[in-house]
Parts: sequence; C-alpha cells; structure tokens
Amino acid sequence: MLISISRYLALVLGVLTPLAETIRRWSTWREDPPSFFDDYILGAFLLFGAWRVGKDAKSGRPFLAAAWAFMCGMAYGSFFGQAARRAAR
Repeated sequence: MLISISRYLALVLGVLTPLAETIRRWSTWREDPPSFFDDYILGAFLLFGAWRVGKDAKSGRPFLAAAWAFMCGMAYGSFFGQAARRAAR
C-alpha cells in the first residue's frame, strides 16, 4: 500500500472513529466510561501517525504502523468481546 493512501485513511478514520463512537455511545457511556474514551485515544494515535508521515515519510512510518496496529488490536478485542457476550446469552 502506498504510504499516501495509508496516511489518508488514517486521517479519515482518526476523525470519523471518535465522532461515530460518540454518537453511538452517547446515551450509554455511563455504563463503561473507559470504553468511551479509548476511541479518542485511537483517533489521536492515527492522527499523530498521519501527521508524522506528513512531516517526514521515512521517520513517520513506524508511528503510523504502530497506530494501525493499535487500531487492529482494538478492533480484535471489540469484535471477540462482543462475540463472547452474545455466545453467553
């Protein structure tokens, strides 16, 4: 994947993820407050990685790769956590 595409997607998801999750969890955030704020951390990490790549592509790549890895880890935990809760019903 071209670094410019990865940077663009990081910018888009860095803004949309916290926004969408804020809308989705607006009435239920008191049930599990830490899970509400992890999306802000995810968005900030993606935006930071995209910013670093924009400054200098070579030195920014590790930061962007780490941001994508963090996002994938969060998605993995979220997906299988929900699957386990549904299986327990």
